[in-house]
Amino acid sequence: MQWVRRKVFPTTQREHKLNRQAATPFYEKGDEYFYAENLVAAKIEYERALDLDPEFSEAYLKLGLIAARSGQTKDAIQAFTFSLKYCRQQSPLALTKRGTLLLRQKSTHEKAKADFEAALKIRSDLPDALFGLGLLEGPSSMEKARYYFLATLQHQPNHLLAYICLAQSLS
Repeated sequence: MQWVRRKVFPTTQREHKLNRQAATPFYEKGDEYFYAENLVAAKIEYERALDLDPEFSEAYLKLGLIAARSGQTKDAIQAFTFSLKYCRQQSPLALTKRGTLLLRQKSTHEKAKADFEAALKIRSDLPDALFGLGLLEGPSSMEKARYYFLATLQHQPNHLLAYICLAQSLS
């Protein structure tokens, strides 16, 4: 993908501010498309924003969400990684989404666990991060898995998969 190959050169604080000001209208237009479910147009606008400001972490986050929805796991993980690299403060959403994608790959469970734990240090009420930890703990510690499934349900009572996993952990 085009945005993955972007090179970022060090900029002064003033240059960075100018880059962000120039990129923001494209990002905002991308958000309009994103929330209207026009993901192709949203992607184009976010990429335009990144052309002007290659450190625009929120644009990478949205590109990651689009790639994840489109089933492009590798691109989504890479976009979430860029988002985390350039944001001033770690994004619990980027950590949780990247962790969820890493969870699907058997060789990256430790990285997924680290992402979920980092997200929960920022915000302890993230059902997807809690549920992910429950799935990771399940094979080794049903007690810990139950704890995470119950915590998931505490924060998101309609989480059907958490109920199913909780029931399986009790049997």
